[in-house]
Amino acid sequence: KVDNFKDKTRLEIVNLPINKSGKPDIDQEPTGRFAVYFDGYLEPVAFSQGRLVTIVGKGAGEEEGKIGEHEYVFPLVKGQGYRLWKIEERVRMYDSPTYFYPCYSINCRMLRNDFPQDGKVIKQVK
Repeated sequence: KVDNFKDKTRLEIVNLPINKSGKPDIDQEPTGRFAVYFDGYLEPVAFSQGRLVTIVGKGAGEEEGKIGEHEYVFPLVKGQGYRLWKIEERVRMYDSPTYFYPCYSINCRMLRNDFPQDGKVIKQVK
């Protein structure tokens, strides 16, 4: 959630653990939310829902608010910097077994692969 005010911007961030390089770990469960204030204007589209971001800043107390109708106390951060991330997907196909038809005289058949291939989609934060 992004709220722009006259001289600052408030971001409401869902907290995901980060790995040692500072990237959000999309395989982990969220551990709550926090609010961060940045001086000046930030474009709301850049921080659209579902976008991954790493925030750099200092703790600045707490702020009462709501998530839907639920009362929530947000830890506050005074933002000093951020890094937006993308999730890239790639497909990993597993090699399937191959075999040769038997050779009869000079009539040898080519390598054949009639088995369905398995694979999976791998999501990476870039």
